[in-house]
Amino acid sequence: MELKDLLFDLYNAGIKVILNQGKLTVKAKNGKIPVYLLNKIKIHKDLIIEYLSKDKSTNRFFYINNSEKKDYYPFSSAQKRLYLIYKMKSDSTAYNMSRIIKLSKEIDKA
Repeated sequence: MELKDLLFDLYNAGIKVILNQGKLTVKAKNGKIPVYLLNKIKIHKDLIIEYLSKDKSTNRFFYINNSEKKDYYPFSSAQKRLYLIYKMKSDSTAYNMSRIIKLSKEIDKA
């Protein structure tokens, strides 16, 4: 099986293969990956990693690690500004921007 055929099969099955810091992550829309596809991914893992690491368009995103758990966290400068605006005019909603955005496609929850 050629690699592009495998990637096409994964795409059609709703399975995303993501390369993050050299590690392969596999996600399925319904949460279940068929065993035969999982076996194909395992067999071709090195080839998939090599392909995705060369394809710069797939590396547009990066994951942010969770911070350590604390009872409280310091405010960011943006949060401090909003707090100051609120304290100056607590009855104003000037810093709120309400709007409705109509989505034309289904949201990918994966």
